[in-house]
Amino acid sequence: MSRGLKILLVEKNVNPGGYLSSFKRGDFIFDSAVDCFSGIEKGGLISNVLKLLDVDSQVHFVRVDPIRVSMFPNLKVSVDSDINTYMDKLMAIFPSEAAAIRGFFKRASMVYDELQIAINKLISGEFELNIISPNILKLMYSSYEELLVEYITDYRLKAVLSDRCTFVGLPPSKASAFSMIALMMSYFKFGAYRPVGGFQKLANVFVDGIRKNGGKAIFGTEAKQIILDKQNYCTGVKCDNGDEYTTRYIISNADFNHTFRSIMGGKYSSFARDMTENIGSSTSFFIVYAGIMGDAGKYSSIGYYPSYDMEGFFSPDKTFKEDTTIGITIASIEDKSRVPADCNTIVLHEMADGSRWDCVDKSKCTGAVLKKAESIIPDIMDRIVVLDSATPQTLQRYTGNYHALHLAGDRRRCSRG
Repeated sequence: MSRGLKILLVEKNVNPGGYLSSFKRGDFIFDSAVDCFSGIEKGGLISNVLKLLDVDSQVHFVRVDPIRVSMFPNLKVSVDSDINTYMDKLMAIFPSEAAAIRGFFKRASMVYDELQIAINKLISGEFELNIISPNILKLMYSSYEELLVEYITDYRLKAVLSDRCTFVGLPPSKASAFSMIALMMSYFKFGAYRPVGGFQKLANVFVDGIRKNGGKAIFGTEAKQIILDKQNYCTGVKCDNGDEYTTRYIISNADFNHTFRSIMGGKYSSFARDMTENIGSSTSFFIVYAGIMGDAGKYSSIGYYPSYDMEGFFSPDKTFKEDTTIGITIASIEDKSRVPADCNTIVLHEMADGSRWDCVDKSKCTGAVLKKAESIIPDIMDRIVVLDSATPQTLQRYTGNYHALHLAGDRRRCSRG
């Protein structure tokens, strides 16, 4: 829009955001799926977009520091926002790996700096393919596990450095090395933040920015078809209410399966099949939302790992077992506007196969997740004021993602059944 383009946003839900949304249960505000993100500090991608839309003063953020606390057997590691502090902490725990830790993060920093140069060139309109360095290209086609093996020998340290694999829903052997570096380093470079009052605030501000700059947003209407001309160029969209809109450019925020199989008329269904078979998809999540009375600790982003078997956590038959991982977000620790006095919001994420929910006992799954959370937040089940949960089918209904899966962190040459 800063270059004269006007945006039309067509959204099937009545509110914007998808995963980047919030909802209320009683007097508690819960974020639907997102823990925190980077890009808010000066030079960050989200900061730049908000300024381009001239809405940067309409939303406020709280910083999350430490970014994450990872709890392993007999080991708790806080991921400090300052990378040097974090490295010092790791080297104190794993002194024999000190040189390897320095080498790993030196390379990660170099790759991320090269990525930022490419992004800035893209934003300024100066982007060329030769800007992408061989360093980046190599890691795009390597797994995160392959990168770790180049530097790290201690299996515990490998697990600690893989704690964010659960964010992308892929084990180290399938997650892209490049994607994992981009994820990890973005928090060190641009901080970890949440919008005050919930992520819905940010989604709403983006819509305000679109409208403020001459664009239009339509809600409660689904884009049912991408219109193709005789040369198979995309020229517009047709909505489920019969309205049609012409455009020069189209970005589909639906997943690849729905885009190629359905809204492009099925002509490119083979693309979806090939991507599913040859690239693969990450796991989905079962999410529990609990508003509780009383204290919830001092860390607002926690990863619970009852073993160091990071690969094993991603096995479909491990779901809801006592020895599987969960993620915990307690956004009310930094943001009291989300809760009544002396209360907290607890959001629990358990990885789950998105295709197996026809005959699953939702209440039983909720209980299993809460039971694991009690080892970190004592007596949580006795202090619940409001309780809700979302299955992968819930996520699919709101986002349109096939089995609520995605490709964001997958390396291109891997396959996931």
